[in-house]
Amino acid sequence: MRSSLRPQGARPRRSRWGTRSAGAALVATAVAGALLVPIGASEAVAPPKVSEGLACTPAAYHTDTDGTRTATFVLTAKPGRIITPDGNSVAMWGFASGKGAFQYPGPVLCATVGDHVSITVRNQLPEPTSVYLPAISGVHVGADAAAVDVTKNTLIQAADPGKTLTYDFYVPRPGTYLYTSGTNPQVQKLMGLIGALVVRPTGAPGRAYGAGTEFHTVANGDTGNWEFLHMLSELDPNLNHSVELQAKAGTLSATHQATFDMATYEPRYWFINGRSFPDAIQDNYAQSLPGQPYGSLVHIWPNGPNNPRPALIRYVNGGPVSYPFHPHSNHERIIGRDGYPAVNASAADASIDRYGIVVPAGGSVDAEFGWDDSDSQDFSSPDSSTTGIGVPIPNDRDRTDGTYWSGSPFLGGKGVLAVGLESFNECGEYYHVAHSHAIFQATTNGATMGGMLTMIRIDPPADPTSPTAPRASCVANGG
Repeated sequence: MRSSLRPQGARPRRSRWGTRSAGAALVATAVAGALLVPIGASEAVAPPKVSEGLACTPAAYHTDTDGTRTATFVLTAKPGRIITPDGNSVAMWGFASGKGAFQYPGPVLCATVGDHVSITVRNQLPEPTSVYLPAISGVHVGADAAAVDVTKNTLIQAADPGKTLTYDFYVPRPGTYLYTSGTNPQVQKLMGLIGALVVRPTGAPGRAYGAGTEFHTVANGDTGNWEFLHMLSELDPNLNHSVELQAKAGTLSATHQATFDMATYEPRYWFINGRSFPDAIQDNYAQSLPGQPYGSLVHIWPNGPNNPRPALIRYVNGGPVSYPFHPHSNHERIIGRDGYPAVNASAADASIDRYGIVVPAGGSVDAEFGWDDSDSQDFSSPDSSTTGIGVPIPNDRDRTDGTYWSGSPFLGGKGVLAVGLESFNECGEYYHVAHSHAIFQATTNGATMGGMLTMIRIDPPADPTSPTAPRASCVANGG
């Protein structure tokens, strides 16, 4: 049934409806044939429970009779609730994986360049919904869909309540992409119908953009180690409460969609991966956050012989405005945007260090982060007052010690803590704050040190007695 969709030759064909158009309305045309995959095809594929880093929901792969390799996913649009650090519980809409539980944001879908991707949406919401990928063109929709009707407030064909619909496309290039609802988007996107699609290069799953771009590297990309996702978004609880009341009143249907006066829209919560700080730095799949499965702590070692590659941080903007993200007192190197690597006309490295990374609405930025031990610290006496940095350490009356302070300014060192101080520091590791540089977005319902804020953890280098392992008291990247 897919022969009419198959690309010409080895490369995916360009859509006859146009090329890539970020942020523009994509009107897909129905194709002949029934749904292309069984509804439950991908529901048997369980995501690996990695405690840190990017947690892919793997596709169910199969090969058609015409040789097409297809990655299938099932997304169920359903209502649920999230928990915020100030004790609020907010009604949301979200994409679940198959028959799984509600989650915000939706599952991280992972595929490979050249795959034919098939996403089946099962709609358990009281109004139509859809899947829309702003940076991918050539999306075909199952033949049981009606033609797009702009009066129905949708950018792409939608599944009515209680119905299913399949969206098919070829992934054109490696990178990070947003998927969201294209139906009643001014409400549904803000209600939580967002997620990330991660596309890996063919033959080089451990790199961000392919074997030919040596500077775009990521270690153990298939396991989540050293690769991280920052899905940025926001929430106005008044919008969510309004939609919740409309749904309870039974006024929403295939012909009557949720409304909200956007002139009164005022976000009060900002998220990384659907969590506000300090919840943001809890492990993936924390039991206290059942509907918010993804943490955002970036956890690495210093650059060196045992760790030659930087970490890859994939930024995706699921909100309505641009977000300026900032690794505090540090830089990250931008290596690509919206699936396009940072190379010049000669395909040479054009990546660039940035103190702040502006992620546009609907877009993505891929960045590398590494940490150099520039002080050449002497670990034989890590608590000497002058070793390594060559300056005296202030006494405890002249400094304020924080919760993550180890008692020593040296990576891997632990010293005496001030009386009454409890520390979360395990092994002398370093912590950097990373946050939105629009400081009001680093708040939770008006309270500071919350919202769109997380941490970068740098563990001590490998134990000299075991150069290939972390220090025994450190847990590095999920074990």
